[in-house]
Amino acid sequence: RMQNWEHVQEVMDVVNEKPRSLLNMDISRLRPEFADGQARSFRQTIVTSAGQCMDADILFHRAFDANDGRNQSDGDGSLAARLRSGGRKRKHWKLGHKIDEEEDDAGMHAELPLGLLSKTQAPQSKQQSRRGFVKLLATFDGGPLRHATALGMAKQFFLHTPCTALQDQTDQLFSTFQSRYWKPLGSGLERLLIVCNSYFSFLRLRRFFREEGASFCTAFEYSKGGELYRARRLFVSGERRVLLVTERFLWHRMIKLKGADYVLFYGCPASPEVYEEVLENVRTPSSCNSMCLFARSDAFALEAIVGRERACRMLTSDPGKVFIFS
Repeated sequence: RMQNWEHVQEVMDVVNEKPRSLLNMDISRLRPEFADGQARSFRQTIVTSAGQCMDADILFHRAFDANDGRNQSDGDGSLAARLRSGGRKRKHWKLGHKIDEEEDDAGMHAELPLGLLSKTQAPQSKQQSRRGFVKLLATFDGGPLRHATALGMAKQFFLHTPCTALQDQTDQLFSTFQSRYWKPLGSGLERLLIVCNSYFSFLRLRRFFREEGASFCTAFEYSKGGELYRARRLFVSGERRVLLVTERFLWHRMIKLKGADYVLFYGCPASPEVYEEVLENVRTPSSCNSMCLFARSDAFALEAIVGRERACRMLTSDPGKVFIFS
């Protein structure tokens, strides 16, 4: 799981930009769409991952913005306008008269995909590549959910949290955690394991537990060996009631956390393997209950856990509804 996806976005924003100068450049090999600032719409972008994610889809749509560089190519003196004119002029003498003749750059337009770009008009599509947008995806049948049920889990709860806008998702998720889980139930549980789907959610819950004076310990991707050993010992022995961890910690460290009687997934895990491994290592599966808080923006992650048919039914339900699998 990527920790700082903004790094990838910054890299994709600076590649395939419009040329800034003609130094050390063979202008006969420069295509008009590249001089027009449209190079990123003609490149071949391939993303490989274990499943579909919203970050990758947004990355594609950001790259396919056809308005980049459109305004800079309107003037007659621009580089793109000169390239669209069909070539450059050369001067030669014939029978004592100087003649201006246009020389076509061989291969300049022959290399373009047939029918994809005209000489005088830039593409109008704003959200699709000129060469197409193809997704190769595997369908999910709810294997992690069935596997946890086969282990003898008592009940698996899924709570649909409201999400009116992406920028408000973290606040609404935290509000749902406080009102629907922590105050009526979680504050009185022993051996509670909380798995946060992001490091920022982990920091928010850690500050909340400190302000509440809760008995808890933490384990995350930046924990040192001694700190990790102490947190696991305190939780297994029952000296701390809550163990707060991150999904990225479980994925990269591959540590099996044992001793939990209750599990809360604070946000749907992006990796279904994390969901399976956490429930595999609970102390007594027959008496263990798990709760997963999900929102509409967690559609891809939820589909990988429960399957496509169940995910469609759960995501179209009213916010606040609880689904129970046993």
